Amino acid sequence: MEFKSLATLSLEEIIDCFLASFSDYSVKMPEDVEYWRDRFKAARVDYNLCFGAFAEGKLVGFIINGIDHFQGKKTAFNTGTGVVPKYRGNQLVDKIYDYAIPILKEHLVSHLALHVIDDNDRAVRVYERIGFNKLKKVYNYSVNLAKEENATSLRSTSFDEIEKLDNPFHDTYPWDSTNEAMRIAGEVYHFYVLENEENQIIGFASINPKSGFIAQLETYELTHLELLLKGLSQQYTNVRIGNVDGGRQEYRTELLRLGFKNTVNQFEMHRSI
Repeated sequence: MEFKSLATLSLEEIIDCFLASFSDYSVKMPEDVEYWRDRFKAARVDYNLCFGAFAEGKLVGFIINGIDHFQGKKTAFNTGTGVVPKYRGNQLVDKIYDYAIPILKEHLVSHLALHVIDDNDRAVRVYERIGFNKLKKVYNYSVNLAKEENATSLRSTSFDEIEKLDNPFHDTYPWDSTNEAMRIAGEVYHFYVLENEENQIIGFASINPKSGFIAQLETYELTHLELLLKGLSQQYTNVRIGNVDGGRQEYRTELLRLGFKNTVNQFEMHRSI
């Protein structure tokens, strides 16, 4: 078994292993390589600092790392880990991390983080064995928006305007939804603001039009969230919101009231290196 960076592999080779590793997973993974190209771009993936296990020259296990500052620390955020079924039971994830951590430290990374589905007991145990601790629980939602004929129109904008807005909840955002992620993703996302009759901004949204993933959805009064969603319904039908901080109880309750379904929940886990 050989361990090395994924820098020399094509994205197609990585996704082939990714899909094989998740073939028996509880959540079906998208097969479109372009979806993963966009997602990994927003996740700030550095392929030089992504690592894999190779058997007879073929990738059989991997850790995909996004690299950026997160919560004040230079972090390697694990945006995808997998081992193809044939090679499970060999503690390959442990061994990949053993190989990766000295290299990550050379690049001044001081922190590791990841999300793992809360009822995936096997994966949680693996990460706890490696030294990760549960920090918090995050929640995922989806909904089919019904088009509202008389909905308040949203104004399309650039992320430059969104980034300047006051957002007291930004520090609760998951890795893929931070301002840093939006700035790097660029054209992957479309950005909108909701305005009142005095043209004052009362809410905003950042959404991937291809996947329907809403990275940011905020209003300054929770009662305006329905107006913002009705505005989005003019262009989008199937949408989802990922990894909402468990501490945002009122926000999560409002999503449920507006018809969102809680799909899957995850633990956010961290460790220092």
